Amino acid sequence: MTALIDLRAAARAYMPEVDAGEALRGPALATWHGRMINEHASAEVFTALAGQLADAGAPPSQVQAVAAMAEEERTHGVLCGAVVEALGGRAVAPRPERAPLPTHPEVDRFEAVTRNLLSVACLSETVAVALIGAERFQMPDGPLRDLLTRIWADEVGHARLGWRWLAEHHERFEADVGRREQRPPVGDGEVRQDAAGQRDPRQPAQEAQQQ
Repeated sequence: MTALIDLRAAARAYMPEVDAGEALRGPALATWHGRMINEHASAEVFTALAGQLADAGAPPSQVQAVAAMAEEERTHGVLCGAVVEALGGRAVAPRPERAPLPTHPEVDRFEAVTRNLLSVACLSETVAVALIGAERFQMPDGPLRDLLTRIWADEVGHARLGWRWLAEHHERFEADVGRREQRPPVGDGEVRQDAAGQRDPRQPAQEAQQQ
């Protein structure tokens, strides 16, 4: 049996006034329904991220902040569901099957969580800030814009989390990656190849041509 996301009861408490003509109702409903699913599912990502931060020895305040972001994502799902209900839809959807947040077992816990913060906060959340901000900029004042502003403000905080972590820890991260990826220099008469048998792109082409 497929698990469901059912946000109807919670969403109806936040239903904004929405003035959408028939031509726009369908596309708007699809957009907000998809957003509802994505926002609600993102909570699991931040819950896992909080656990990884704890495993990496991050301060409890940072771990708690990320755990709170998981709750914010659930709230975003409810708010998006409220728009779905206001447009005449149903804030219900099959729960998506998604791969868990990577654990990167080949590296230590600090590098693993830093990789995920780069992916989740510095990349995905920063892109979300730009996209939601552009949509909000074009939206007229009113309840729907206020609702989107609330989501947007939280996403800004999520993105800043990653950039703050990177600002504080980039030297350690770069040093760890550099030590692991350091290779001995190419000797005379040797063409370095990767696992697929291709020339290492870091080796100058003219050197390879001389072999």
